[in-house]
Amino acid sequence: MPTRHEKPQNYNLLEEPWIPVLWTDGRAGRVGMREALTQAGRIRQIAASNPMDRVAILRFLLAVLYWCKGNPPEEKSAISGGAFPGVWFSRLDQSAECFNLLGDGKRFYQCRKPGGADEKKPANYLVQEVPTRTNLWHSRHSTDEVDGLCRACCAMGLLRLPMFATSAGRGYRPGVNLKPPLYFIPLGASLAETLRLSWKGAGDYGTPAWEKPDLRLPNSGSVPLLVGLTWMPRRVWLDAPDASEGHCISCARKEHLIRRIVFAPIGSSNTNEGTPGRIWRDPHVVY
Repeated sequence: MPTRHEKPQNYNLLEEPWIPVLWTDGRAGRVGMREALTQAGRIRQIAASNPMDRVAILRFLLAVLYWCKGNPPEEKSAISGGAFPGVWFSRLDQSAECFNLLGDGKRFYQCRKPGGADEKKPANYLVQEVPTRTNLWHSRHSTDEVDGLCRACCAMGLLRLPMFATSAGRGYRPGVNLKPPLYFIPLGASLAETLRLSWKGAGDYGTPAWEKPDLRLPNSGSVPLLVGLTWMPRRVWLDAPDASEGHCISCARKEHLIRRIVFAPIGSSNTNEGTPGRIWRDPHVVY
């Protein structure tokens, strides 16, 4: 673990404290993925300041719950308590490299263009409320490649993409729900109860984007649950954090900031002409 003044070389989302939470005793803090899931009965709610981050983190944790445990246990005693057993999440340890935000190997929700270099863009593209390029400044002022994001805000920005990406020109496709709909998530008295309220029996899970960041949507037929929850409509690769510290333009914490990223189109995701088309029923959209 690097000290506060060392330039970080990696950031694993299982252990690093990147998820803002409010505990049931009123304390606020940050936890990693593992603690969020195993201590979900003691966490009141995800406490990100932006509603998009709160919903995106909840959906991500739900996807991880499906990936680790599958459908809810039939025994009511196994799902009625306040905590999720730690043994349910042994798969996280077996696939820990999938959740590295940085480093030379596999990265969380990131992939590079095969055989070529991608144009770099400001890291602020990951956060919709921060202006980039020629977007007008209103309440928030930002300068491309001068301001940047901390690693936790980069992680949350990646989680937003499957839900909230919109069409932005040639090749920049929207997310699986096309024009972002209204999302409705039932809330419980704790994070564990909130996750249980959305944890229903499902058939085909498919492959989540943390295992295969460049996965494609099927051209026809049903979209598997974990594909629909995690499919990435952009190709992203984060630059290494700067050696010097600065204040994150999103959360204002002083850290080693990431200022440039690959933020590239993935091409068309339309269904083939003449096919029945793909079918996706989002668990949090009222149809």
